[in-house]
Amino acid sequence: MERRMEGRKLIKVSSIQSKIRNNDIEGDWVTIGVLIQKLPKTTAKGEAYSIWKLSDLAFHLQNSTISVFLFGENHKEHWKTVEGSVVALLNPAVLPPRERQSSVVAFSLDNPKKLMMIGMSQDFGICHSGRKSDGKRCSNFINKAEGNFCQYHVQREYSKKRSKRMECQQG
Repeated sequence: MERRMEGRKLIKVSSIQSKIRNNDIEGDWVTIGVLIQKLPKTTAKGEAYSIWKLSDLAFHLQNSTISVFLFGENHKEHWKTVEGSVVALLNPAVLPPRERQSSVVAFSLDNPKKLMMIGMSQDFGICHSGRKSDGKRCSNFINKAEGNFCQYHVQREYSKKRSKRMECQQG
């Protein structure tokens, strides 16, 4: 890994947005993240592609995820990659922000060899909270090193406990 990283700077997923200047990141760089979600898609012409969401599992940071669009050969070579995989991206191209999702940074690759599988994350998991209000199982990702519940369910439980405590104090 050291040999492959030589001369390149490592940029954390949660730091990428601050490094973008004029729709580009200067220099030879790499980011490493956990594949937290895969969305298979089809173009209007019927061609398969996928959108990946990568994270460094840093929930306390606002921009802890990025999107990666895999078209053509990139999709064909990597579509079987499973969620929880740790991957490295070499100099992906910054896609212009879409107006309704301008806070989510998106990238694409011009060569399948610019995406490298590193292994599986031991800290990636899915929220253990049970059911959401719509009856479906929660599918939010978690960092198992920080707990078994997603930020939403931790905050919801905190709010419940806090309101009960207030009821007790109002005598």
